[in-house]
This record gives sequence, C-alpha cells and structure tokens, in this order.
Amino acid sequence: MAAALKDKRTSALAGSVIDRLNPLLDQVDPDVLYHFGLSTKDPLESWFGDVKFVLLVGSRFRARKIANRILRENLIDHGVPAGFGLVPIGKTERYSLYKVGRVMVVSHGMGMPSASICLHEITKLLVHAGAFDTEPVTYLRIGTSGGTNLEAGTVVVSTESLDGEFQPFYTLTSCGKTIQRPATFHAATVQGVLDANASAPWPLVKGKTLCSATFYEGQGRLDGAICHYSAQDKDAFLARAMAAGVSNIEMEGSVVASFCQELSIPAAMICVTLVDRSKGDQVDVAADTLNEWQERSITAAINFVRAKLNE
Repeated sequence: MAAALKDKRTSALAGSVIDRLNPLLDQVDPDVLYHFGLSTKDPLESWFGDVKFVLLVGSRFRARKIANRILRENLIDHGVPAGFGLVPIGKTERYSLYKVGRVMVVSHGMGMPSASICLHEITKLLVHAGAFDTEPVTYLRIGTSGGTNLEAGTVVVSTESLDGEFQPFYTLTSCGKTIQRPATFHAATVQGVLDANASAPWPLVKGKTLCSATFYEGQGRLDGAICHYSAQDKDAFLARAMAAGVSNIEMEGSVVASFCQELSIPAAMICVTLVDRSKGDQVDVAADTLNEWQERSITAAINFVRAKLNE
C-alpha cells in the first residue's frame, strides 16, 4: 500500500490532500490505524472508497444515532436487509465508526487530543481507500456548546475557531518546538450549511467559536472543583469573547479547523448551544428539551448532505 500511496502522489493535484499528506507515509507498509483496529491489510478501498462525507461527533451514542437516522431518511441507495442493523466497524475501545452509503459517521471523543488522533487516522484511512482520488471529501463536526449571549437551542455554524486568547490559531508543541496553524473553516462549506438550512424552524447563526482545552477553568465556569477567579473575572472573559465576535464555546473546533485547512479538506462545524453562558454555567433542562436541541445540529448537517447529494 505504501507503493500505491507513492503512485497516487505522483499524479495528485498541487495543494490537494494527497499532495499535502505526510511524504514519510510512502515508506509505511502496512499502515496500522491502531485506534480503529484497521490497517492497509484490510480491503479499505472496497469498504470506504466511495465516502464523500465524514460526520464527526463527540460520543459513540450520538454516532450510532446519526448513522441510524441517515438510514431512516433514505440518504443511501439501499437499506439494511430485514433482521440486520448497523454495527460499528473496527474496534470500539476509543471510537465508534459507521458507514452508511457515502457517509461516514465517527465519534472523536472529548477534547482536542482525542479529536486529533481521530482526524489523523480517519484521513489516512480515506486516502488509502481512494476516497480523495477524484473529488473532495467534506468533513462536518456536529456538536454541542455554550452560547455567548445566545438563546439556548441556537445552532451556530462556525466561521473560524479562536484559542483561549481569542486568536484564530491552533497551537501545539511538536519535537520541542511550538507550531501555530490557522483555524478557519471552509467558507463555501459554511455557506452551504447555511443555505441548506435557510428555512430551519429554529435560530441559526454563523459566527466565531472559542475552542477551550478544558471544560471548566478554560471556559471560565464557576462550578468546577477548582476556581481561581471571581464571577467578575468570568463576566469580563465573556465580554471579551463577545467583543471578539465569539458566538459559542466548545472544545474541538480549533484542531478540526486547522487540520482540515492544513490538508485542504473542506470542513465546517455545526454546534447547538445548550446554555447561555452569560446567564449561567450548568445545563439544567428537561431531557426531552435537551434531546430536541441536539437534534437541531444533526438535522442541519443532514440537510447539507442531502442538498449536496442531490446536486
């Protein structure tokens, strides 16, 4: 498979995913996608070669829920035979991966480190499978977030992801050196999501997203086990966020945006707000309301996929 990847690279368009992919992978054979229990020894091309959309979600429960919804809403050419059901592909200790027609649905866990592992291995899988050979594969992260002066239940389509200092970058340390990458989402994909949901019956906005490395302290919450700041500090933090154009706060956007931008993968992020952080920190709503809010971001993603499939 390493030889096959090298052959792909010779004919790849400049700036494409294959062209920008790590050249050292040409020498890796087999390529073991450890966290998914898959490798280039598997028939990846026949399993995944037709994938054109990757839906990235936090929990394995939500991944299965979305995969089953895609199946129910007839977004594929064929159904599952009677008596059968969807099952995750590969191992599931860390992530859950489903494929429904041309759509891959995968859980990435919580936080940027977990999401980063998922992005690396899923992207290599799709390159080996040939999914990027003829046309782009679009990545959509679907999630939940805290809003900044937005009504709970609002769906936010992110234009870019800011770090904890309100800068539009993802920063990591590699081999003892600091690397900073821009974290902007693909403008045409963002607009495509908005267009596909123009008649949505719930509030839908586009805006910047603040991506935090942590859930409590990094987001200025007052209800964590450790809190070294005051309520006034939190209010000042949120005021700065809103002044910077931040619509919501979550924990994976920067790594998704920067990874996809680095490899020229069209990507967008769709997150529903579960709480207005200017009014409180805890998500304390009825279970049925919470479920309905979470369905909104899923619906927005499915509407986009349906619109693209019908082009």
